[in-house]
Amino acid sequence: MDAEAVELCAYQERVIPGLLQTPDYAWTLFSRVMSDDEAEERVRARLSRQQRFLADGGPLYVVLHRQPASPPF
Repeated sequence: MDAEAVELCAYQERVIPGLLQTPDYAWTLFSRVMSDDEAEERVRARLSRQQRFLADGGPLYVVLHRQPASPPF
């Protein structure tokens, strides 16, 4: 599905959207609700997905409110 995407729309009020999360931010979110091994796997998957969308010419446009910049943890 990602390989064919031409547009991605998401609304998240309390956290930074997954495609914009740093490894540490994603790890902190995931590790609160799953084992370290599962969290590590999810972080790797998230970073892999980011590569396509954050590449030059990738189909990602961002409007970010300042609230999510303050982590909810």
